Formats: sequence, structure tokens, C-alpha cells
Amino acid sequence: SSATCSVADYSHALSVVKAEQNFSEAVHAELSAVGLSVGQEQTSLSAVQRQMEMAMERLRECGARINKDTESLRYEGSCNHRGRVFGLGMFKTGTTSLIPALEILGYSKHVKTAGFYPGYFGGYSMFDDMSVTDAITDAHKAYDAVETLDKSLTAADGPWLFLFKMMDRWYPGSKFILTLRRTVDKLVNSDCKMSLRGNHMTFEELYEAQRNGTHPLIWHQSIADFAILAARRYELHNKLVRAHFEGRKEDLLEVIFADEQEKPWDKITDFLGCGIPSADFPHQNAAPSEQPDIVFPTHMQLLDWKQFDISRGLSGDEFKITPKDPTKRIMIGNLPYVCTRCKGFYL
Repeated sequence: SSATCSVADYSHALSVVKAEQNFSEAVHAELSAVGLSVGQEQTSLSAVQRQMEMAMERLRECGARINKDTESLRYEGSCNHRGRVFGLGMFKTGTTSLIPALEILGYSKHVKTAGFYPGYFGGYSMFDDMSVTDAITDAHKAYDAVETLDKSLTAADGPWLFLFKMMDRWYPGSKFILTLRRTVDKLVNSDCKMSLRGNHMTFEELYEAQRNGTHPLIWHQSIADFAILAARRYELHNKLVRAHFEGRKEDLLEVIFADEQEKPWDKITDFLGCGIPSADFPHQNAAPSEQPDIVFPTHMQLLDWKQFDISRGLSGDEFKITPKDPTKRIMIGNLPYVCTRCKGFYL
């Protein structure tokens, strides 16, 4: 066994065990197909079993070392919580503000808030929690992710917000912060404002241009479908996080940075056991002042994602979105709504 062990080694060992188990099951199935029992062909299985035993032993050694080795990354601030703090909020909920706030409290980071390391984009959907975690694990991109986490006391934004189950298992005793918006419409409006920055179009004008094929899509979607999927992603992600931490109020904090009444410093410092710092709370990545506050049309509640059947294609962020009630007419500006991959949309 090696002298050192990182979470990356642990993840790799886990993938080896998984692969060997799958192979072992395949051998069993093959033997059954030709009428042999496992006992009659023990030689074929012994090598697999030995490899599994070695991988399991490495897994046990690695897991023990992770807890010991990561203790060297010590928290030097004044908060009672001495471990890691991870942000689990969806994009546009204040994730860019959370990291500098935690840095003020003494929790160091290794990368920028958005840890979009090489290879992060590809093979999965930005609108599906499980797609992200499966792609990172199965494609061994976990190596890059955990190498970063091993050197950090905090992380937020993508891809970290999707990896909460892994981080909770890898780093016992960590704290988690779920940043939120007051309503789903406010989240979608903020997401759409980000997508509309710099193109000097309204929501309706951009949809018309995309439908006519004269303007690029956003994450492979029209602005309308982007709004539907962003709302769905936000609500489903929050539901998954809350279900995972059910009964663990001491480990998960929910906070709304965009609401002045929330007093984020009060909530965060109380959660982590700190004094309130003298520095102002670092609200960052706000929309440009010249951009309208509201870009998502108020009548667009008609685009409530629960009114649609949503199916994902075979690659990336390709979705087909169809109204559950085909007789319902949804207008976006002067055009009836048509999904990005439906008849009538120019691609």
C-alpha cells in the first residue's frame, strides 16, 4: 500500500471494487448460461475474488488515512466549528458571495467559487443532479474534484453543490449551507438576467430570435425552456438536499442572501459558532445596474415546469418539453410557445 492516501485514491479503489463486482456477477451469469455452477469453475472466479479482496483492503486502509491526513488542513479562525463548510445552493442564490464570506470567517479555499475544473463540462446535464454525480464518478473525474476538496476548507457552486452526498461521506462532521431565493420566480428571473446580459434583448425578443434560428441557444435550450428547466432544477435539488439532511438541523443551514431581513451574517455566524465580523457581508456577482430588475415576464407563470412532460435526450442538455395539456395555448410575446426540439422550432 502507498504511504499517502487521498480521497481520490479512495474513490478509485471504490470504482475498482464496483467494477470487479460487476465482472463477478457477469461470470456467474455466464456460468449459469452454460449449465455450470460456481463450484465447478472455481478457478475462473478465484482471480476475481482475490482482486476484490485486495481492493477492499485498500479501501479500508484508504478510508482510515483520509481522516488522519486531512487533519493537517486545520482551521485557524475563531469559529467553534473547526471542520469544512460546503455551499449547496443552486446557481444564482448567492453562491459567489458565500465563499468570500466564509473566507472572512477563516475558512480557506483552494479554487475560485465556481470550481469548473478541466473536464467538468461534458457527458451530463446541467439540469439534473444525478446526471452530474454519475458522470463525475463513472468518468473518474472525481479525481480532479477530490484533489481540490482535500486542499480546501470550503467549496460552493458547480460542481460541488451537486456532490453533497459524496462530500458528506468523505468529510464527516462538515457543515452545509443551502442558499435560497425567496421564490422560484425570483430564482428564474435572476438566471434569465444572467443569460440576457450584453445582448440588449427582452425575454420575448430573445425567444423569437432563437425560435427563428437567428440567435444561439442557452445550454442547448431556448430561453423559455431554460426557464422551465432552471425552475425544475432548483426545486428538485432543494428537495434532494433537504431529504438527505432530514433530522440533522445542526448540519444544514438554509439562508436567503438577497433578502435584507435575513441578516446573513447573523445566521451564518450563529450556525458556525462565530462572532459577527466588522466587515460588511460581501454581496457579489450582482446584475449590472443598467439591467432591468425584472426580465422574466410576470405572466410566465404559465411556464410552470409541473405543467410539462420533460424527457431527456441521449446527450448533454437535450430535453424534449411538451405541455401535459396539448389544448392549452401559451404565448411568449406574439408567438405561441414551442419547445426547443419540437416541430415549429428552427434548429
